[in-house]
Amino acid sequence: MASKCKNFLITVIHFSFLIISILQIYFKYSTFIAPRSESLTIQTDKNDILINYKLGKGNFVINSQKIEQNFNISGLMNIKTIRNYAFERFDKLNENREREIDKAIYMLYYFIISDIIYLQILYIFFFNRCTAGIITIIIQIFKCYSSTKRIKESSPYLCVFETVINFFRESYIRNSKWRTPEGYQIFEFLCNFVIILDIIYLIILIKRKHNNKNKDVQAIQYSPLNDEMNDDNRKDYQDEEDIDNDDNEEKNFL
Repeated sequence: MASKCKNFLITVIHFSFLIISILQIYFKYSTFIAPRSESLTIQTDKNDILINYKLGKGNFVINSQKIEQNFNISGLMNIKTIRNYAFERFDKLNENREREIDKAIYMLYYFIISDIIYLQILYIFFFNRCTAGIITIIIQIFKCYSSTKRIKESSPYLCVFETVINFFRESYIRNSKWRTPEGYQIFEFLCNFVIILDIIYLIILIKRKHNNKNKDVQAIQYSPLNDEMNDDNRKDYQDEEDIDNDDNEEKNFL
């Protein structure tokens, strides 16, 4: 019964870290790609709207200011060399164009490509690869840094957790919906706690590999082949002892 409960908990952790990580990506894009509504139009300056498009029956907007904010705060972009290289590439891509594309579009492409790579690493980790797990945790640390800094910038005089608590308190008092850029940002931050599940599952994988190695070593040590070899060695050793005893008896007789 205990082993069944243990396996069930491991399975829950296994699938939970995958689902939460995917939700985190969804919430991140929802901060700057959101359904267009009257409330969103009031909150967002028209100059900040990069693209307005329709998908099915819904209208959506991409907010360039939010994209730039996400890009500038991201962990890798805080490394000056990488940041300068990225902007140089953006400028080169615009050199051969008659009409320059807003850099926010390139930033959006950067997020899409980097998240596709992240999902591939996460997929490998899901199928029990320790190296992918270590890389996943490192990326998650960068994500945690970025989302925490964004919330801190929106409420510089409050602790991050106070900002989160105030958001839910005000949403409850006003009976307002959480599906706003601010709400998505809060939920993206909360998804950072998936790093705890990542670490737990990585420890489980390491222990499993260690136990499997020990089992393999024990299987080799106690394999029937070794037993046969040991039996043969003992037999040869006994034969040699018998020969030595016979020689000693002959010498004594003489």
